[in-house]
Amino acid sequence: MSMQYTDADSQQFAEAALADAKQEGLRLAVRARWIALAAIAVTLPIANPRFEVVYFEIVLLLFGLIGWGQLRVGKAGRSVPELVLMFCDLALGTVVAVVPNPLIRRRGRSRCSITFRPSCISSYCSAAPCCPIPGAP
Repeated sequence: MSMQYTDADSQQFAEAALADAKQEGLRLAVRARWIALAAIAVTLPIANPRFEVVYFEIVLLLFGLIGWGQLRVGKAGRSVPELVLMFCDLALGTVVAVVPNPLIRRRGRSRCSITFRPSCISSYCSAAPCCPIPGAP
């Protein structure tokens, strides 16, 4: 006895398979994220045993929470909450790269981890050092 499948049956099967694949992919991505974040969270205080590392540990926790949120709200098709969480991921990464760590206390120097010095402009192809040492020949 042969079963006849209609287009509606095929459409429902395809949508269910897509939803299952999306959820499985999200679970895999969030597990990979959590493993990477855990590895970083464990090795960061070992590599830099200072109090200011607490800031980055909190940031790692926020990245983990964003991943958990993506797993909770992710679904096949268009998902506005999932897209918002992706932009939160991007915004958090941008803030961490641009805003100085508030736990670092230095006097007379920038607290930024990325310092821009306009006098040190050179190309990647240049053989000369970017910022020569003052008083060096």
